[in-house]
Amino acid sequence: MDATLGLPARILFGLIAAGVVYGLYALSRHSGANQRGWRHVKAGPLHWTGLGLGAVLTGFMSYVWLFVGSSRPDAESQMTILFYLIVAFGCGSVIVGLQAWMIGRRAIRWRGKSVRFTLGGQAETREFQDIAAIQPTVWGSVAMKFKDGAVLMLDPYAQGAGELIDAARDFQEAQPGNAA
Repeated sequence: MDATLGLPARILFGLIAAGVVYGLYALSRHSGANQRGWRHVKAGPLHWTGLGLGAVLTGFMSYVWLFVGSSRPDAESQMTILFYLIVAFGCGSVIVGLQAWMIGRRAIRWRGKSVRFTLGGQAETREFQDIAAIQPTVWGSVAMKFKDGAVLMLDPYAQGAGELIDAARDFQEAQPGNAA
């Protein structure tokens, strides 16, 4: 019995996976305001899904490496490759966990044209008019640079970050003297 999937089934599974990832991203795009009107930036569904699935996959592969092994003639090379996969997925899970922790630690929130965040252990409140530039970085995050030199790094996949970035850019483009 052939256990491989045909091309139509692979395409269908690929489309379903793409739909799930897009749905998780769409869920993370919006941040509802609390009772005082502050919107929060927090770790989104993509962070929690990546952390959970990465940890489960790392745990499963570790179980296979520690207790199951392989009986094939090339078992030693298979287990070496599996070990490196465990290290890679484990590191990836740690990185996603650190990203989620850093998002929570920054405590980013905004209301109207004000943004509050924690930077270097100090709580700060800034106005959108104090933003000098909003630029993507090489690592995929977005740097919100202020006129006094302070930089707030935003993860665009965090829940509510896209709304904050859009609101700040819309404010900048609406200012006189800005070429939109």
